[in-house]
Amino acid sequence: MLNFRDPVHACNGSCLAATFTGYYTGSTITDADIVTNPRNPLTSTAEPDGCSGEYFVEGIMVHEVGHVLGLAHSNVTGATMYPSVSACNNGPASIEADDKAGINDLY
Repeated sequence: MLNFRDPVHACNGSCLAATFTGYYTGSTITDADIVTNPRNPLTSTAEPDGCSGEYFVEGIMVHEVGHVLGLAHSNVTGATMYPSVSACNNGPASIEADDKAGINDLY
């Protein structure tokens, strides 16, 4: 489930989104929920007026889907799974070598 609200208030302050992967069948994640922090403004690369201080939803969602696939945060700056991103930076929407190595290790 993807919810552009946060009904349980799990993502506060500077948190942009949170993923819950508490549903497992053995070691396989069978269900996950993603919520976003409605206090942080989102934009999309499809918006004609560009970015003026918002966060790109594409990058946030690629990062969160990484968690759905089982990836943890990375300490490699610029990796999709790096735990923070600045406004108007859509870098996390691309998959970097660190992210690919993590997926290859898991699968």
